[in-house]
Amino acid sequence: MQTFSRRGVIEALATLAAGAAAPRAMADGSTLGTIAQGVGVTFGSAAGGQIYTDTAYEKLFAETKLVASEWQFKMSSLQAQKGVYDFWNADQLVDYSARKGKTLKAHCLFWQANNPAWLTGLSTADLQYVFDKHIDTVVSRYAGKVQIWDVVNEPFWPADGQPGGFGAGPWFQAFGQDWVKRAFQRVAAVDAKARLYLNESQCDNNAAGLGVAIRPALLKLVGDLKHSGVPLAGVGLESHLDMGLPYDDAQFGAYCAQLSNLGVSIAISELDVRDFTLPDAIATRDKMIADRVQKFLTQALSTRAVDQVVTWGLSDKYSWLKGLWQTQRGTTFRQPRPLPYDDQMQKKPCWNAIAGALRSRPRA
Repeated sequence: MQTFSRRGVIEALATLAAGAAAPRAMADGSTLGTIAQGVGVTFGSAAGGQIYTDTAYEKLFAETKLVASEWQFKMSSLQAQKGVYDFWNADQLVDYSARKGKTLKAHCLFWQANNPAWLTGLSTADLQYVFDKHIDTVVSRYAGKVQIWDVVNEPFWPADGQPGGFGAGPWFQAFGQDWVKRAFQRVAAVDAKARLYLNESQCDNNAAGLGVAIRPALLKLVGDLKHSGVPLAGVGLESHLDMGLPYDDAQFGAYCAQLSNLGVSIAISELDVRDFTLPDAIATRDKMIADRVQKFLTQALSTRAVDQVVTWGLSDKYSWLKGLWQTQRGTTFRQPRPLPYDDQMQKKPCWNAIAGALRSRPRA
């Protein structure tokens, strides 16, 4: 992942502050942020380092009321070497969010994947120490500055064959199925004011080994955490919609309602569309993507507890799916079109689909 020099970031921030433009808007002046706000939803986007180096891209963030970190708060970024913390990139996003008046969601404290290599081979006791120390160090630094923590990301992966459908990894090795509960309790002890979220993937789809398997496991975990008094404020459902997978939007809407009955807020937390299986023709692809987004979001938003919609970036130019396409397809590259704006920062049908779903949300 690209990183940025201190001097370069500072110079870019000064340029952005001097040349900031008004939000991209509909004819009536509405942005996705204002449309969402009008129906009790916070609209946001994940932000990488490009917001400091690409002025045109940063201007799109005038649409947002919330900014989520992409990689800046992950352990592999904060503690690439054991016991050596580098807060530079996280600090820049904290500063940016504060200056722009946006809610900051720090994603994520712990994930079984994408961990620093030095964790490999540590004893159980050492892993437990590292886990607790990481919470104490990171959360205390940002107490009062981060409004929302994704404390745990993707705890489940049934294909790993672990009890309860949990994914294998260092934290499951260290604490077993209680690792999620321990994380939330310790974070809350350090920062009692932040809202704490559990983030999970795949629940949007109806694939047998993915959404169908993960949904009940996540529902049970959320119920157990709430019953134990764990301060779980919300659940993020990633919603990287894959056009190659089966969907039942009404069933997903019903699942959101089940989660809401457990007393948690729900975020559509990483919305985009994986269009690898769609035709090459851009107009055709864009229409299919927009239809998928609008149908999906309309069902999700029928549950009042769904109060965040966060896209995983705003422009196709910086989508993580570009790298995934190149990894899977080799040299035959086709620009993925998963987000509300294209690679020239122009609004696409996906933007209108998000706006349409928000506008159709039933009023309280």
